[in-house]
Amino acid sequence: ELSSIKLCNNSFQNFIGDGGKHTLIIINSQSAVYIGERCWDRSEEYTQGNIYILKIFAACNNWYISWPGPYVINDWSLYPRYKKMCSFSYHFISDIRSRPRNVPVITGSKDLQNVNITLRVLFRPVPTALPNIYSTLGIDYDERVLPSITNEILKAVVAQFDAGELITQREVVSQKVSEALTERAGQFGLILDDISITHLTFGKEFTQAVELKQVAQQEAERARFLVEKAEQQKKAAVISAEGDSQAASLLAKAFGDAGEGLVELRRIEAGEDIAYQLSKSRNVVYLPNGQQTLLSLPQ
Repeated sequence: ELSSIKLCNNSFQNFIGDGGKHTLIIINSQSAVYIGERCWDRSEEYTQGNIYILKIFAACNNWYISWPGPYVINDWSLYPRYKKMCSFSYHFISDIRSRPRNVPVITGSKDLQNVNITLRVLFRPVPTALPNIYSTLGIDYDERVLPSITNEILKAVVAQFDAGELITQREVVSQKVSEALTERAGQFGLILDDISITHLTFGKEFTQAVELKQVAQQEAERARFLVEKAEQQKKAAVISAEGDSQAASLLAKAFGDAGEGLVELRRIEAGEDIAYQLSKSRNVVYLPNGQQTLLSLPQ
């Protein structure tokens, strides 16, 4: 149809209008066999006749056309009876680059706890599978496939772990989900480049119970610390008392062995120290023995 041919011509002009040459590769979408290629120069005129021939070649053989880059153009008739007439119902320009998608899921753990999980999936379609994807799933294939298979895989994997294991063994859970989801998506012609768990929380009651448990554990640890501290202080006091007792015993033994000589020596040393301190004070008056006259000491 001329309108379809014109639309396809405009699409080619938009994608090839950036300058240089582009090679259009033609591949059989059923057997994925390389058929041939055609080099198109920007200066070459893309007439409706050229595009028309290209569309006939693709549609009548159920092939699709692509070129190096992030896009492919798929042309096929949705109604087989139109193929004989070389008429075209639709054509699609598909982005085959990886795209991210976040899929939230609410499921239950092995110990029947509610788990809120958000899975980030980086996906892209298999270029050779696009005709089958569009004909069976439609343009919004990611909306139809990813939420359903993600929900299915997450529920199957999360049910194998307790709530505590989902936290402590998060890498194991992520690996199991990635392996199962990659295999499941391949059945629909999708490639998953990356899968990661970005959000993992539990129900309100379970979260409160965990918080109360943590508070109780902290209080128990604090009480245990206080008990250990008191015991250590008690041991320190006993050790200090034993040291004082041993010191007193040693002093008593020394006094007994040396007699009063050590006591007299300490008394003389104390008297010398007192006399030295008093000699430095201006308010000290010396009173000779046996006299009533007060004499001020020279400064």
